[in-house]
Amino acid sequence: PGGERAAIKLWAWRRYCELAEEAYGDGRNNHLKRHAISFTKGIAGASKMRIRLHSTLEAKDLMHTVDEFLETSMLGSSIIV
Repeated sequence: PGGERAAIKLWAWRRYCELAEEAYGDGRNNHLKRHAISFTKGIAGASKMRIRLHSTLEAKDLMHTVDEFLETSMLGSSIIV
């Protein structure tokens, strides 16, 4: 069940990132970090992951970090934070 939940969130996260890039381009998306945190909720290891997200400044880094976390969670492996 955890892997399936992560797979669904991963698909939705990637779609969200596509739409955010279309809407904001290189501009600032003030909601990205808040939404990234929401996408990690309910996944094992998410609490540590959210701590990591709070210190991530660049949008591309944040997108990659969440993507990697969800993909690893989907595969059933634990991510090292």
